[in-house]
Amino acid sequence: ERVRVEERVAKKLQLVPIVNEVVNEAGAVIALDESVGTMKRRLDRFNQENTAENRGRVRNMFLGAAAGLKASGINAAILDRDTFNDEFNFIDIDGQRIGLVEYAASQGLIPGLKIDGGLLPYPADKRHNVPNPRGLTELKGLLQQHGKWIKFTKSRITIEVIEDEQGNIISEPTADIMRENARFLAEQAKMVQDAGFVPMVEPEFLFENKHYDIATNYRLSTQMWRILVEELKAAGVILEGTILKTN
Repeated sequence: ERVRVEERVAKKLQLVPIVNEVVNEAGAVIALDESVGTMKRRLDRFNQENTAENRGRVRNMFLGAAAGLKASGINAAILDRDTFNDEFNFIDIDGQRIGLVEYAASQGLIPGLKIDGGLLPYPADKRHNVPNPRGLTELKGLLQQHGKWIKFTKSRITIEVIEDEQGNIISEPTADIMRENARFLAEQAKMVQDAGFVPMVEPEFLFENKHYDIATNYRLSTQMWRILVEELKAAGVILEGTILKTN
């Protein structure tokens, strides 16, 4: 028991400084984690093909200016795994090609890895979603593959409020749906901390038809956060070494 306590204290001392680096009063976090599919929608608006080269060019506009981002108050960047492909995501400095992630880190921007594995329909009510198990099965390999540059990860689940066209709520996520999503985030967070990184967890509520009801959002969000904290504690996650990304 004493050994476990000492190990937990040591892990906390390792993780808390990273949390304070990523999130503090002096700076913020920028999300540059568009997946290949999301990047396609971005490129389609400009009649550009969704190729690895074009995705790299888009990312270069941001990460190639990492020093400027840092100077403007950005501490860290959430990145998709596709960004770590140096063949297409690089900056040319005096004829030398440097990977964008490596370059961003050299300019003081802290890289973080998005570890979402996608969503699947909830078996008991297919209008709602739960995380795809591959988000857990692939995680160890992802951290080993990209851990050289990152200090934190980001995992997102979406909880959807189903509305009709008039904005009337048809279906809300149940406590069971919330807990299954929270348990998944907690399992990921524990694996991330065990590997020496800080987990950022994001339980996000979506309103299908964009009718924004702040009272419903508050009620469901606070319920989700309470359940998430319960599951994080149950999984043995160090809360002080975790970042909560809210709606």
